[in-house]
Amino acid sequence: MRFCPKCRDEFQDWVKTCPDCHVALVAELRPESDPTSRPDRTRRASKSAKAKEPLALVASASNEPEANMWAGILEDNGIHCMVKTYSSEMFRGFPPTAIPIQPSMLQFDVYVLQSDVERAREILGSP
Repeated sequence: MRFCPKCRDEFQDWVKTCPDCHVALVAELRPESDPTSRPDRTRRASKSAKAKEPLALVASASNEPEANMWAGILEDNGIHCMVKTYSSEMFRGFPPTAIPIQPSMLQFDVYVLQSDVERAREILGSP
């Protein structure tokens, strides 16, 4: 598994950059209180991340089974994908413990590599 050093989310090994933070993923996270982590290292990671192919959103579902079904269809067609779960737009930015999350407040986004967007949308029947 790979991790985003900025938001600390976990991703599958084929994902190279965080779709939210646009930084290169790492194999291991440093402890958050690590005194050796410096902002200039983050800047260098961001520059190298720009050279990597970005992920792009191809579909959003209101429930996890639907998002996982779409991801399965894409994987079966040779397109690597990732499902990312978000709380609804009005709750983004709040700490996860600040608001009790109900299933109806969640959104499930399906991401693919930018080069696979057109084919993925064609397979899923997305505009």
